[in-house]
Amino acid sequence: MANSDIPIEYDAAVIHQQADLLYGEANTAVITTTIAIGVLGVLAAAASFNFVADRSEVLAIIVAVGIPIGAALIGAWLGSSRAFRLRSQAQQLLVLVAIERNTRKPPAVAQTHPAPPAVQVAS
Repeated sequence: MANSDIPIEYDAAVIHQQADLLYGEANTAVITTTIAIGVLGVLAAAASFNFVADRSEVLAIIVAVGIPIGAALIGAWLGSSRAFRLRSQAQQLLVLVAIERNTRKPPAVAQTHPAPPAVQVAS
């Protein structure tokens, strides 16, 4: 029996959980990316500082401060772009759940009450 033959039941809670995870990841994306790229900027500035310090003290200070700040700004921009994509994916999942909920046919209800008696009209 192939995997495609196995019926899978729809569970909106799973999709909501995935959307919540995407929102959580989006909330931390900006901070983590800013820090990660900023640390790389600090390492690049430290490596560049020794080469520039022999030539100009002012230029060395600009390099030591400018590269990490520039790297952190690039990290924040990349992180906010990633956060937007993650929030967009979460929204797409929630829209799919809403579409399914709004277009689902109600289950057939078994008649549990007896039919009302027929009314006869006297002639």
